[in-house]
Amino acid sequence: MKKRRLRLMRIIPVAVIFLLLLGISLIHTPPARRLVFEQVRTRLLKKLALDVRADRFHYNLFTREITLEGLTVRSVSAPDLPPIFHADRIYLKPAILSIIKGSWDFEDLLFTAPKIHYFIGQDGKNNLPQTASYSGSAPEFLIARAKAGNGSFQFDDLRNNFSMTFPQWQLQVNGKGSTRAHKIYFSILRPASIQYRAQTIPVDQLKVSGTLQQSTFRADAAYLSAADSHISITGSVSGFSNPRIDLQFQPNVDLKGIARALNSHATLEGNIAGTIRLSGALDNLQNLKIDARLRGTGIRALGYRKTNFDLSSRADWNSSRLRVHRMEMNSPDGYLGGSAELFAKSGAGTNTVKAELRDFNLSPVWKLLRPPFDLASRATGSFTLSWNGAFDPLKISGSARLNLVASRQAPDASVLPVSGKLDAQLHPGRMLVNLES
Repeated sequence: MKKRRLRLMRIIPVAVIFLLLLGISLIHTPPARRLVFEQVRTRLLKKLALDVRADRFHYNLFTREITLEGLTVRSVSAPDLPPIFHADRIYLKPAILSIIKGSWDFEDLLFTAPKIHYFIGQDGKNNLPQTASYSGSAPEFLIARAKAGNGSFQFDDLRNNFSMTFPQWQLQVNGKGSTRAHKIYFSILRPASIQYRAQTIPVDQLKVSGTLQQSTFRADAAYLSAADSHISITGSVSGFSNPRIDLQFQPNVDLKGIARALNSHATLEGNIAGTIRLSGALDNLQNLKIDARLRGTGIRALGYRKTNFDLSSRADWNSSRLRVHRMEMNSPDGYLGGSAELFAKSGAGTNTVKAELRDFNLSPVWKLLRPPFDLASRATGSFTLSWNGAFDPLKISGSARLNLVASRQAPDASVLPVSGKLDAQLHPGRMLVNLES
């Protein structure tokens, strides 16, 4: 009897181990893997309205490795539109104990040829999943090592005839367990392009490096180069559901290069550099604060030739309205300061400009009104302008009270030097002027 019990006590552990190994082996069979993938796919379908498909799904519970090949993700509500994501291969090594505790931690995360495509059709329908907005806090996560190579990104907006393409990019992420902060490095490997209607601007370089901690990304260095111009960016973006930005841009813009890239026949030359700071919420661009300090050198535009200027401005963007609280520009062509309220959409409101001039060269501005003669005068005083819809010099209304000083002594066949007090009323298609010399 005792021998039988001892035999059973020896057989039972062996049987348990055998059954456990058999169960684990069965879990690793192709039918079991297909069942697991279908369970995951069904959950994503219900929770996130995402249709996820893969050519191959493989996992190994002993090494904690998961591999997906030919992964495609598309919105359930837009099956006829392009998929939002595709990757030739994805390799994951999750930290299972941390995930059980509620933190989405990964030791390795590797993407091969990830392709991201955001598409908006003519009817406004897009390929993003239509799910209820999520207002909760982002889950904790840590990615010790991540890399994406040979990636691409494409954004198409057929409504506005706008597209943006990054044909090849790379991404690297290194997470630190003690702080749960992630160092991120992103760069394009081939020139990108931004297209609006018939105009295309090539983007030669784009590099971003920074730190992501919880829901805040701080850009240590970001650099964009296009059309012989470049912009450096520093600052932060915080929040996932309702992002807020505090970014500082340092542009160095070559106007001639921009005009060449846009195939513009307008005369544009010179350089504009300085600092622009944007702060506020990105959700529908509500209450976006704008502060600018810019310097122009060798500017040739709107009839002005080889002039320099210093500009400072403070403004805010709210929905589709730009309100310029203060703008000041000093140049050899005089001083221009004032405020404005401008609307991006026609019919949203009346565009208004209120300005003050001091010793300002009127000749180039006067030519924009397409008058029968040129005006050789410098002005001190104020004026207001208003119009609806797109700016058209022939459709604006306004008034001006200016003291004019002739900038040349004698007139000729097409140039009239004028001095005196000017009181003008401007209406669409006509102008009433009272001049006291």
